[in-house]
Amino acid sequence: MKVFVSKIDHWLLMLILACVVLCTLAAAKLLGTELTLHNSLFASIILFLGVVFPLWLLGSTRYYINQQKNKLIITSGPFKWRIDIESITSIKETRNPISSPALSLDRLMINYGKHQQIIISPKLKHEFLVALAKD
Repeated sequence: MKVFVSKIDHWLLMLILACVVLCTLAAAKLLGTELTLHNSLFASIILFLGVVFPLWLLGSTRYYINQQKNKLIITSGPFKWRIDIESITSIKETRNPISSPALSLDRLMINYGKHQQIIISPKLKHEFLVALAKD
């Protein structure tokens, strides 16, 4: 199985890190004012949505090519896609900013199945395409 990490745009990395820092500070300030159940719950939500979830996406966005099972597996945080490689009808470069398991705007749009598509951003785009074509 070949594993490809997502390319990460510097601006997106800075945005995620700023979000993590600001949410951590906000949760600390909230807990520092008065330790109540309401404040603890709200701080927990802030920490999950603003710290844990973005870092989870950042650290887990990967693209796996499993030649034995003829599958492209895409993971990003709690999300997972399994695509039969033989169902891929086209792949084209795009800079479409739509939400997707891609951490860069240097992207590949994969069309597969009946009118399905997903956008990814492998760091080693050429090597990804070569590995995908070997199937």
